[in-house]
Amino acid sequence: MTVFIKVGAILLLSSNWFISRNKMNSELIISSIFAGFKPLLPFFILVFVVVIGITLLKIYLSNKFKSQLFNNTNFEAVRLLNKQEVKVYEALVENIQIQSNNQYKVFAQVSLGEILRNSDRSSFNRINQKRVDFCIVNSDYMPIAAIEYHGGGHFRGNYQERDEIKQQAVEYAGLVYHAIFEHNLDNIQEHIHTVIMPLLSNQKQPKKTRNSDKNQRVEPTF
Repeated sequence: MTVFIKVGAILLLSSNWFISRNKMNSELIISSIFAGFKPLLPFFILVFVVVIGITLLKIYLSNKFKSQLFNNTNFEAVRLLNKQEVKVYEALVENIQIQSNNQYKVFAQVSLGEILRNSDRSSFNRINQKRVDFCIVNSDYMPIAAIEYHGGGHFRGNYQERDEIKQQAVEYAGLVYHAIFEHNLDNIQEHIHTVIMPLLSNQKQPKKTRNSDKNQRVEPTF
């Protein structure tokens, strides 16, 4: 029995010694790893700081570039047509576009610079930023008529000069120009059938350039 007790004690002491030694070896290995990385620690910190700095710089430059595009970024959406213009537009669509089975199509707030062309830059610039309330196009999407609505708010400032410029440019291009007044709203459908439709029926083909490619719309560049 005494022999077994002595053997057990020896095994227990050996086990404790082995565990202690392994623990010491593990601690030494971990210490060695940290000791190896310690000289590189400033490098890792520098890389981290550089990455954060570059990210912040990109955000700053992006916001600065965006802010330089506009002096004021408080844009707001506004109605395309007022109530009277909506009434005219819907009447034009119903009595011209629908009843013609889409032979004619009606568009609202069309820039003259998009439907007219002039090789003389000065003449083109006079109409480029002006628009007509409604434009009627044929099945080939060629403009054939410009329809204006002259409501109560139309007669302000130099409206006569604006109207004259638009009317002359439109008619020089061979298109119909017609103005609808506020008093026409009460019988707008009759006005369309008795006045506008005959104008469209009698309208000749709009003037085109000899080179058909020049009639293609060119996307503006900014």
